Amino acid sequence: MEEVEIEPDALALPLTEDDSTPRSNDAQLDGKLKQLADDGELRGELGKTVVLHRDGGTSRVVAAGVGKRADVDADAIRTAASAVVRRLRDVGGTLAWLLDDSLPLSFGEQARAVVEGAVLGGYSPARWKTEEQPRKPIEKIVLFAAEQNGVAETARRTARVGKWVNWARDLANSPPNELTPADLARRSWAARGCRSVQSSRTRSTSSAWER
Repeated sequence: MEEVEIEPDALALPLTEDDSTPRSNDAQLDGKLKQLADDGELRGELGKTVVLHRDGGTSRVVAAGVGKRADVDADAIRTAASAVVRRLRDVGGTLAWLLDDSLPLSFGEQARAVVEGAVLGGYSPARWKTEEQPRKPIEKIVLFAAEQNGVAETARRTARVGKWVNWARDLANSPPNELTPADLARRSWAARGCRSVQSSRTRSTSSAWER
Protein backbone atom coordinates (compact mmCIF):
# COMPACT_ATOMS: atom_id res chain seq x y z
CA MET A 1 0.00 0.00 0.00
CA GLU A 2 1.02 3.60 -0.45
CA GLU A 3 2.96 5.22 2.40
CA VAL A 4 1.22 8.40 3.56
CA GLU A 5 1.66 10.91 6.33
CA ILE A 6 -1.41 11.30 8.48
CA GLU A 7 -2.02 14.38 10.61
CA PRO A 8 -5.14 13.63 12.66
CA ASP A 9 -6.90 16.34 14.64
CA ALA A 10 -6.94 14.02 17.65
CA LEU A 11 -5.33 10.73 18.66
CA ALA A 12 -7.21 8.41 21.04
CA LEU A 13 -5.30 5.95 23.24
CA PRO A 14 -7.23 3.27 25.18
CA LEU A 15 -6.43 3.17 28.89
CA THR A 16 -7.37 0.34 31.27
CA GLU A 17 -7.84 0.71 35.00
CA ASP A 18 -4.89 -1.67 35.44
CA ASP A 19 -2.44 0.76 33.79
CA SER A 20 -1.25 4.17 34.90
CA THR A 21 -0.75 5.42 31.33
CA PRO A 22 -1.89 4.28 27.88
CA ARG A 23 0.50 2.91 25.26
CA SER A 24 1.58 5.56 22.79
CA ASN A 25 4.75 4.49 20.88
CA ASP A 26 6.03 8.04 21.44
CA ALA A 27 8.68 8.63 24.11
CA GLN A 28 7.99 12.35 24.40
CA LEU A 29 4.27 11.78 24.71
CA ASP A 30 4.88 9.01 27.25
CA GLY A 31 6.59 11.55 29.49
CA LYS A 32 3.66 13.95 29.35
CA LEU A 33 1.19 11.14 30.03
CA LYS A 34 3.23 9.96 33.00
CA GLN A 35 3.15 13.47 34.43
CA LEU A 36 -0.64 13.53 34.14
CA ALA A 37 -0.80 10.12 35.81
CA ASP A 38 1.45 11.28 38.65
CA ASP A 39 -0.87 14.25 39.15
CA GLY A 40 -3.82 11.86 39.41
CA GLU A 41 -5.51 13.09 36.24
CA LEU A 42 -5.36 9.85 34.27
CA ARG A 43 -7.77 7.06 35.14
CA GLY A 44 -8.96 4.17 33.03
CA GLU A 45 -12.56 4.13 34.24
CA LEU A 46 -14.93 3.09 31.47
CA GLY A 47 -16.15 6.08 29.48
CA LYS A 48 -13.80 8.57 31.12
CA THR A 49 -11.76 10.79 28.80
CA VAL A 50 -8.81 13.09 29.44
CA VAL A 51 -7.52 15.42 26.72
CA LEU A 52 -3.86 16.37 26.53
CA HIS A 53 -2.94 19.37 24.39
CA ARG A 54 0.58 19.50 23.00
CA ASP A 55 2.69 21.34 20.44
CA GLY A 56 3.84 19.60 17.27
CA GLY A 57 2.31 16.57 15.58
CA THR A 58 -1.19 15.71 16.71
CA SER A 59 -2.29 18.64 18.87
CA ARG A 60 -4.80 16.66 20.94
CA VAL A 61 -4.33 13.29 22.58
CA VAL A 62 -7.29 11.66 24.31
CA ALA A 63 -6.84 8.98 26.95
CA ALA A 64 -9.97 6.83 26.62
CA GLY A 65 -10.95 4.76 29.65
CA VAL A 66 -11.99 1.18 28.80
CA GLY A 67 -12.34 -0.24 32.33
CA LYS A 68 -10.55 -3.24 33.83
CA ARG A 69 -8.47 -5.15 31.32
CA ALA A 70 -10.09 -8.50 32.11
CA ASP A 71 -13.54 -6.98 31.49
CA VAL A 72 -12.74 -5.22 28.23
CA ASP A 73 -15.09 -6.38 25.48
CA ALA A 74 -16.59 -4.86 22.36
CA ASP A 75 -19.17 -2.93 24.39
CA ALA A 76 -16.41 -1.33 26.46
CA ILE A 77 -14.55 -0.20 23.32
CA ARG A 78 -17.79 1.13 21.80
CA THR A 79 -18.51 3.08 24.98
CA ALA A 80 -14.99 4.53 25.01
CA ALA A 81 -15.11 5.51 21.34
CA SER A 82 -18.48 7.16 21.78
CA ALA A 83 -17.15 9.11 24.78
CA VAL A 84 -14.15 10.29 22.76
CA VAL A 85 -16.35 11.55 19.93
CA ARG A 86 -18.57 13.42 22.38
CA ARG A 87 -15.49 14.96 23.99
CA LEU A 88 -14.33 16.16 20.57
CA ARG A 89 -17.70 17.58 19.54
CA ASP A 90 -16.20 21.07 19.15
CA VAL A 91 -13.20 19.79 17.18
CA GLY A 92 -14.38 17.26 14.61
CA GLY A 93 -12.07 16.43 11.71
CA THR A 94 -9.91 13.30 11.69
CA LEU A 95 -9.78 10.96 14.67
CA ALA A 96 -6.94 8.45 14.95
CA TRP A 97 -7.23 5.47 17.31
CA LEU A 98 -4.39 3.21 18.42
CA LEU A 99 -5.47 -0.44 18.52
CA ASP A 100 -3.86 -2.13 21.56
CA ASP A 101 -2.57 -5.70 21.26
CA SER A 102 -2.55 -6.04 25.06
CA LEU A 103 -6.36 -5.95 25.20
CA PRO A 104 -8.33 -9.24 25.16
CA LEU A 105 -9.78 -8.46 21.73
CA SER A 106 -8.29 -8.99 18.28
CA PHE A 107 -7.43 -5.96 16.16
CA GLY A 108 -10.45 -6.74 13.98
CA GLU A 109 -12.79 -6.81 16.98
CA GLN A 110 -11.33 -3.57 18.29
CA ALA A 111 -11.63 -1.92 14.89
CA ARG A 112 -15.28 -2.91 14.56
CA ALA A 113 -16.11 -1.63 18.04
CA VAL A 114 -14.22 1.64 17.61
CA VAL A 115 -15.99 2.46 14.34
CA GLU A 116 -19.40 1.47 15.71
CA GLY A 117 -18.91 3.62 18.81
CA ALA A 118 -17.61 6.60 16.87
CA VAL A 119 -20.12 6.51 14.00
CA LEU A 120 -23.24 5.59 15.96
CA GLY A 121 -22.23 7.35 19.18
CA GLY A 122 -21.29 10.45 17.24
CA TYR A 123 -24.75 10.82 15.72
CA SER A 124 -26.46 14.05 16.72
CA PRO A 125 -30.08 15.09 16.07
CA ALA A 126 -29.16 18.71 16.87
CA ARG A 127 -29.89 19.81 13.29
CA TRP A 128 -33.59 19.32 14.07
CA LYS A 129 -33.42 21.37 17.28
CA THR A 130 -33.35 25.12 16.78
CA GLU A 131 -32.01 25.75 20.28
CA GLU A 132 -28.88 23.63 19.72
CA GLN A 133 -25.85 24.19 17.52
CA PRO A 134 -24.90 21.07 15.54
CA ARG A 135 -21.61 19.55 16.69
CA LYS A 136 -18.62 19.34 14.38
CA PRO A 137 -18.62 15.79 13.03
CA ILE A 138 -15.72 13.38 12.86
CA GLU A 139 -15.02 13.31 9.13
CA LYS A 140 -12.54 10.43 9.09
CA ILE A 141 -11.43 7.63 11.40
CA VAL A 142 -7.88 6.29 11.12
CA LEU A 143 -6.85 3.11 12.91
CA PHE A 144 -3.26 2.37 13.88
CA ALA A 145 -2.44 -1.33 14.24
CA ALA A 146 0.73 -3.39 14.42
CA GLU A 147 -0.66 -5.58 11.62
CA GLN A 148 -3.54 -5.40 9.16
CA ASN A 149 -5.14 -8.87 9.04
CA GLY A 150 -8.34 -7.53 7.51
CA VAL A 151 -8.63 -4.53 9.85
CA ALA A 152 -9.24 -2.06 7.00
CA GLU A 153 -12.01 -4.11 5.41
CA THR A 154 -13.68 -4.76 8.77
CA ALA A 155 -13.61 -1.06 9.56
CA ARG A 156 -14.98 -0.04 6.16
CA ARG A 157 -17.78 -2.58 6.33
CA THR A 158 -18.73 -1.47 9.85
CA ALA A 159 -18.64 2.18 8.84
CA ARG A 160 -20.91 1.45 5.88
CA VAL A 161 -23.50 -0.17 8.13
CA GLY A 162 -23.22 2.67 10.66
CA LYS A 163 -23.72 5.26 7.95
CA TRP A 164 -26.98 3.62 6.86
CA VAL A 165 -28.16 3.36 10.47
CA ASN A 166 -27.56 7.07 10.96
CA TRP A 167 -29.29 7.80 7.66
CA ALA A 168 -32.36 5.93 8.95
CA ARG A 169 -32.16 7.87 12.20
CA ASP A 170 -32.17 11.10 10.19
CA LEU A 171 -35.31 9.97 8.42
CA ALA A 172 -36.96 9.11 11.73
CA ASN A 173 -36.05 12.54 13.14
CA SER A 174 -37.15 14.50 10.06
CA PRO A 175 -40.28 16.63 10.59
CA PRO A 176 -43.25 15.72 8.35
CA ASN A 177 -43.11 19.03 6.51
CA GLU A 178 -39.59 18.17 5.31
CA LEU A 179 -39.95 14.45 4.64
CA THR A 180 -42.66 14.28 2.01
CA PRO A 181 -42.93 11.14 -0.15
CA ALA A 182 -41.11 12.97 -2.94
CA ASP A 183 -38.34 14.04 -0.54
CA LEU A 184 -38.01 10.46 0.73
CA ALA A 185 -37.58 9.17 -2.82
CA ARG A 186 -35.03 11.88 -3.58
CA ARG A 187 -33.01 11.10 -0.47
CA SER A 188 -33.07 7.40 -1.24
CA TRP A 189 -31.54 7.99 -4.64
CA ALA A 190 -29.00 10.43 -3.27
CA ALA A 191 -27.97 7.99 -0.56
CA ARG A 192 -26.96 5.45 -3.20
CA GLY A 193 -24.03 7.69 -4.17
CA CYS A 194 -21.81 6.64 -1.23
CA ARG A 195 -18.19 7.72 -1.30
CA SER A 196 -15.62 4.98 -1.37
CA VAL A 197 -12.98 4.77 1.32
CA GLN A 198 -9.36 4.10 0.51
CA SER A 199 -6.99 2.17 2.71
CA SER A 200 -3.55 3.55 3.36
CA ARG A 201 -0.59 2.29 5.30
CA THR A 202 1.53 4.18 7.82
CA ARG A 203 2.79 1.88 10.56
CA SER A 204 0.05 -0.48 9.36
CA THR A 205 -2.55 2.27 9.31
CA SER A 206 -6.09 1.69 8.10
CA SER A 207 -8.19 4.63 6.97
CA ALA A 208 -11.57 3.42 8.09
CA TRP A 209 -14.26 5.90 7.29
CA GLU A 210 -15.02 9.20 5.61
CA ARG A 211 -18.24 11.13 5.64
